[in-house]
Amino acid sequence: MKPGKTYSVSDILKSIFKDKKFEEGLLSAQIKREWPEIVGVKVASATGGMWVKERVLFVEVKSSIIRSELKLISNELVKVINRRMGEDAITDLIVR
Repeated sequence: MKPGKTYSVSDILKSIFKDKKFEEGLLSAQIKREWPEIVGVKVASATGGMWVKERVLFVEVKSSIIRSELKLISNELVKVINRRMGEDAITDLIVR
């Protein structure tokens, strides 16, 4: 942005959101908020940390059984998450 030029709030916010780390943090927060609706409350309660890095969603799971189940349906979860986020937000899901 150039000094002395007038910008709309929309333009300012767009420039802020272009920061990759900020964008990934915001996306992580949105997915965390909707995670119980996506996978169900019981599965969500077994989930630990969750973050997005370079369009890959990383999810830590406390239960080995739930971890295995999530790995099996990871491709479908990517599709569901992308539909809910309204874009191709993530390309892959890594369950740990």
